[in-house]
Amino acid sequence: MTMRIIVSEKFPPKGFKAITLWPFIFAHETPVGADLRHELIHGKQQMEILYLAVALTFGLSFVIGWWALFVLPLYYIIYGLMWLVELFRCLFDKSRGTRADGRHRPTWKRAYIMIPYEREAYYGEKENDYLKKRKPWNWIHFIK
Repeated sequence: MTMRIIVSEKFPPKGFKAITLWPFIFAHETPVGADLRHELIHGKQQMEILYLAVALTFGLSFVIGWWALFVLPLYYIIYGLMWLVELFRCLFDKSRGTRADGRHRPTWKRAYIMIPYEREAYYGEKENDYLKKRKPWNWIHFIK
């Protein structure tokens, strides 16, 4: 999988090192090491959802033509829905997504940390060969 890195001061928004919008990685500076692996994992996840979306589009195109509008943004639609679910769960479970050292995180950040896409990316960024040995749809194993 080839991803093109675009370095920009304006995108991603402040507070983010990088953001992957397949096939591009937008970053404030060229990501290397764990940061690059993190974004490449998101690229793999986005490809998996894109394959699913294309298959669904083909299957549903006989019934509903407007489904094609959701092909490219499906990853982020799922991402946003998972974040909302996690936000709701974090509101009622104050221990969910807390730091290992017990320090407090804002609720929105705890919800972000618990998204399965992010959990896999944070897990895999520590291993140099994670992308080589990663199985498709591996992020599903990170659903809690």
